[in-house]
Amino acid sequence: IEEHHLPHQLYADYVMGGYLTWRLGPLAAESGGGLRLDGANHKNDNRYPVFIDGRALPYGLELFFQQLVMATETLDRPDWQMAVEGWKIRTLLLSTERFIGYRGARFDKFCRSDAFQLAYIDETAAVFVKTSEMTTPPLDCATVKLTAPPDSAPAEYRYHFWINAGTLYYNLRRAPEAMQALDRARAIFDGDATWYQEYAEVLAFQGQLDEAEKYVRTSIALHPAPTNLDTLAGILKTRGRYDEALEAYAQGAARSGADAWDTWLAYAETAITAGRPQDALDAVDRVIAGSPFHGSAEMIGRGLVARCMTFRGMALLMLLRSSDAIAAFHEAMRLATSDPQVQGPLLVGVADAYWQTGRRAEARQAFEEAKTMGMEKGVYAKTMARLGRQIGAFEK
Repeated sequence: IEEHHLPHQLYADYVMGGYLTWRLGPLAAESGGGLRLDGANHKNDNRYPVFIDGRALPYGLELFFQQLVMATETLDRPDWQMAVEGWKIRTLLLSTERFIGYRGARFDKFCRSDAFQLAYIDETAAVFVKTSEMTTPPLDCATVKLTAPPDSAPAEYRYHFWINAGTLYYNLRRAPEAMQALDRARAIFDGDATWYQEYAEVLAFQGQLDEAEKYVRTSIALHPAPTNLDTLAGILKTRGRYDEALEAYAQGAARSGADAWDTWLAYAETAITAGRPQDALDAVDRVIAGSPFHGSAEMIGRGLVARCMTFRGMALLMLLRSSDAIAAFHEAMRLATSDPQVQGPLLVGVADAYWQTGRRAEARQAFEEAKTMGMEKGVYAKTMARLGRQIGAFEK
């Protein structure tokens, strides 16, 4: 960032902020904190304002909660677009480290952005720069290589490099290289629960679900945690073993403490697919009660509440409470953002509710909009197929 004088409108994620305050912030040179090996001073106008740091409160709760959502999203999502436009962000510094980095975000999707291009990446961080501000050739996310430490480096350092590299290659959807990196890590040390979880995720991505399940169960046996239980639940859900997936989600939620609301949201969606509407309703109540998006953060949580209302509507529809279901869907539509993750399931539920209440034209319109969002694949495929048959038969 310093060497290439990248634009000063810098976004750095929450976990990087404390370090950046002393390394790149406006007071960094004056603090004397060993920031430059040559001891050179910098004027404040050459420093970078810090977006947020671990203190959180000086920046306001609204920003804290906004970046919390951004940490699981990619540049095409509304919260990112609002931040980029509102703060005129030109440089992104994102942590790629497996424990504290962007666990929810897909770096391959960042790489496909037209607005930002990759300027630098290693096993701990990545730098993206506004396309119009790039002064060097962008790196290709499909081919860029991480620089491995020498064999003379300490084993602990080499182990963490390779497992971080494996996680990052997986996030870039470069599965063969991810497997190679993880194999290099295991050759140094075997017995790390997180290694088995990462390996399971790569295997699942490649469609090797039997092997993926074995590896993630080994991870859980070594050290059960919300993350590996969530991975197991996702694999079981993909395999159609919904009751087992729900049990895994419940176990993960029990270990998540105050953060369990996110797991209960996945539980609610899976319960609907499993044909367990009352369990879905109970899970939605847990999400709303446990969500941090209340008070000053309410606006940022609109998408979450819209998803909850969508799942509530679907569950009520399964219980033949059509009027209550439509009311829930209307509330979801009032709150819904343009986020496809919110809009897609909502349109499926609305189409089904309208069809069941005899509102055929509105059902078809919602059904066609859901198709444009790819809802004919994934967990809603069966509902979409049924609606397609019903609408087709009615119109003949």
